[in-house]
Amino acid sequence: MQGRWVFITVLGLTVNMQDSRAADPKAMRQLDNYGQFQTCPNCDLQGANLKDRFLRLANLPGVNLTGANLSGADLTSAILWDAKLGNADFTFANLSGTMMERADASGANFSNAWIVFTLAKNVRFGRANFTGARIRGLQVQGADLSEAIGLDRQDLKRACGDAETKLPPGYEIGFCVE
Repeated sequence: MQGRWVFITVLGLTVNMQDSRAADPKAMRQLDNYGQFQTCPNCDLQGANLKDRFLRLANLPGVNLTGANLSGADLTSAILWDAKLGNADFTFANLSGTMMERADASGANFSNAWIVFTLAKNVRFGRANFTGARIRGLQVQGADLSEAIGLDRQDLKRACGDAETKLPPGYEIGFCVE
């Protein structure tokens, strides 16, 4: 189901937000019941408010975080295989050591996020925003960053990819050594 766009004016600023269905309450309870080591395979957390959430070491294969608010969340060493991350907000989130494989992060906001020693294998980052992100030791094998915005050329020089990695025009990346 596609949500509709809602325009809200707050203090003279107009903000557009997609009005989508809320996260599955059962999935939210499942995530809450695991303490430090959350596991929620194939959970529907679309549009969930996980702002400043402690999700370190979370096991979230197949999770749907489309449009979710994960700003300030700690996702250190989380597993996000086959995840739907489109239009999710990871502003100021810690994604250090996170493993993303076959995920779709199109339109996600990674601005000012910590992306240190993160694996992004076969991930689509169409129009994802990396403005101000702290990227160190990123592995982007088979990833598509060709439409990503805000990437720092120096950060990508300290990252690694492979022959399948797609970058914006004029950007370079080293090759990962296996």
